[in-house]
Amino acid sequence: MDKISIFVKNFVTYSYIGVYPKEKNRKQKLKISVILDLRQVHKEDCIKSTVSYDKIIDVLEEIKDYSHIKLLETLAKKILIKLQNIKNAKKVKIEIIKTNILKGDQDVGIVLEKSFKKG
Repeated sequence: MDKISIFVKNFVTYSYIGVYPKEKNRKQKLKISVILDLRQVHKEDCIKSTVSYDKIIDVLEEIKDYSHIKLLETLAKKILIKLQNIKNAKKVKIEIIKTNILKGDQDVGIVLEKSFKKG
């Protein structure tokens, strides 16, 4: 059986996120990557035979409009809830990176992975 995943890598957005007072007054730059494993792979060469990555992008574009969130883990769970509703989604891996937090090329972030029950 074939395994197929679709992904969006390093999607950049800005969000009010963090626990410190200085993080409540300005949006921070985030890079988000999502890998979505699919249940079935169809052999047809048409969009109906897969899941469009536009569905992932639509979920990620909503983040800029969220009110303040304290934890990256909370943001990842919000994204997860929306992605689990995508038809044919089997498993998701979400990586969220807060950029420009440390000096140099260092980043901080979280990874959340979840398998979905068959529906």
